[in-house]
Amino acid sequence: LSSEFKGIKDTRMFAVRSFLSGCMSASQTFLKPQINVTMPAASIFCPMVNFYKPKLVNKPGKLHRKTKIHRLRMKAPKGFDTSKFAIETWTPRQFRVKLPEEYTTAHLPMHKTGGRDPNTGRIAVHGIGGGAKRNFRWIDFYRLGPSEDIDLEERVLSIEYDPNRSARIALVANDVVKRYIIATANMKPGDLIRSSRTIPDTDVIAKEGDAHAVGALAIGTKICLVEMFPRAGAMKARAAGSSAVIISKSGDYVTIKMGKKAEFSIHKDCLVVVGQVSNPEHMNRVIGSAQRNRWLGKLCLFPRHWLLADDF
Repeated sequence: LSSEFKGIKDTRMFAVRSFLSGCMSASQTFLKPQINVTMPAASIFCPMVNFYKPKLVNKPGKLHRKTKIHRLRMKAPKGFDTSKFAIETWTPRQFRVKLPEEYTTAHLPMHKTGGRDPNTGRIAVHGIGGGAKRNFRWIDFYRLGPSEDIDLEERVLSIEYDPNRSARIALVANDVVKRYIIATANMKPGDLIRSSRTIPDTDVIAKEGDAHAVGALAIGTKICLVEMFPRAGAMKARAAGSSAVIISKSGDYVTIKMGKKAEFSIHKDCLVVVGQVSNPEHMNRVIGSAQRNRWLGKLCLFPRHWLLADDF
């Protein structure tokens, strides 16, 4: 009896091992990033492999392998410009704006994406959808503009609300052009602001709203709208109430501190704005209702069926 039972047990183990080996070989074949996938003979005896067989989509903008479990990116076909494909299809932005060739202060129409890729229609960013209609304000993050040889003086015409950002914006003008910039905390209509990239031998007298090279300011000055690279435009400290502090200078580089721990070493020619970004009370706002989040274009990522009575 024991020998017969042992023979039956060995037969079953051999069948199980054969089944598992067939599944492994078939799954390895399917998960390889190839355009042409052939069905192995072992998968005929594996119903799970047939059920999870990937559907290959070989179309421009849909170079993905779709399965029931996950999604894998496949190799692009020969002669396909992958860099152009990535720029045109993958857009992490929440909206699309068609900018004109020349700068304008007009409010431009804005097309929302609803968090989906505009070409493939797949979800790119979760938690986005709906919301009130908005218009786009083109913000100029280059304080000096096209000419950097002479200092630039501008007059603040008005402080306005921008629905696309937390900070307030300022409409400024000089003898040539009008433009939008990020307003500082104490900026008001009628103020005269100055932008300069020169670095004198002594530290300049800081005035809020003025833009200077970071090497021209004294240690301990509060700054915002920081250029990380010379003539690259403001990249850091652009949100409402944000700011940074100059803590040290060493040769051609200046160390600034943002928040409690973040420190950056930037070149002394990088342009910064003296002061703090406007609307510092933004962090204290209270949403108050779920409907206001819908007006802001935010969706609920906490499904109702997760709220069980036993949790309360």
